[in-house]
Amino acid sequence: MRIGELARKAGVSAQTIRFYERRRLLREPARTAGGYRNYERGDLESLVFIKWCQPLGFTLKEVRQLLRLHSAVASLPAGGATRKPSELESIVRMGEQKLASIEEKVKLLKGMEKQLRSLIQELRGRQVLVCPASKPRGRSSSK
Repeated sequence: MRIGELARKAGVSAQTIRFYERRRLLREPARTAGGYRNYERGDLESLVFIKWCQPLGFTLKEVRQLLRLHSAVASLPAGGATRKPSELESIVRMGEQKLASIEEKVKLLKGMEKQLRSLIQELRGRQVLVCPASKPRGRSSSK
């Protein structure tokens, strides 16, 4: 399929596809005799996977790693292995690390929310409009 069709099916622009190619998230596709990019079904699957990872907070570098791991796991025979492949364990580890990072950000955001709510409450109760950031500073009496 050509780049326009791939873009439509994946819900992205052709520029996005070219960007992912430059970043080596997508393979460089074969070209037709006329020089057009020729994509395969696997390229669409990779593109959908990339778009699925992004809202979860994964960086492009992390997405690249996940794509490699995803491909390795996807190529394993179905139902044959009784132990988890190392690629699957790596995916789980990356997910756990991202979750810990998100939890830390949530904790920080909740602290910011608490401070901001307190500030808003304080400002609502004031009769005189004074910026809370402009606290009186110690004056030196060197007149």
